[in-house]
Amino acid sequence: MTAIPTDQTYQWSGQEADCSLDATVCVTLLNDPLLRNAGLRRDPDRPSWHDADGRLQVQYLTWVRRSGKASTLLVCREWLEQQLQRLGYDLVQGMRGERQTLVTEHPRSWREFSQISGHSAQGRRTAGTTITALKESFR
Repeated sequence: MTAIPTDQTYQWSGQEADCSLDATVCVTLLNDPLLRNAGLRRDPDRPSWHDADGRLQVQYLTWVRRSGKASTLLVCREWLEQQLQRLGYDLVQGMRGERQTLVTEHPRSWREFSQISGHSAQGRRTAGTTITALKESFR
């Protein structure tokens, strides 16, 4: 069995010697095997891809919030299911993170979470149990 990542990230640094960029530029795309022969066309002005009927199927979004810059790659579920079936791929999705209060001092407690789920090329879904743990600082 071969595993491939579902996305690929490109980054161009604004700190390079040629000084062609004032700030770092970054974009995340679906990995090439998922996009290749998918019949999508990229919007020339935005990081989004549409099908032949003009329906939005894939979009990369970024925004700034108090805790910093955030980004996400959104994919239409029906389109992704068709791609998985066409290619004979299964999707394994993992999530890991933490939630904490935004404070200027060191946080005293936070919650860590993780979950793994799957989606087969035949349409079967397996939802994993979310695992959470409350952590506390020794400081």
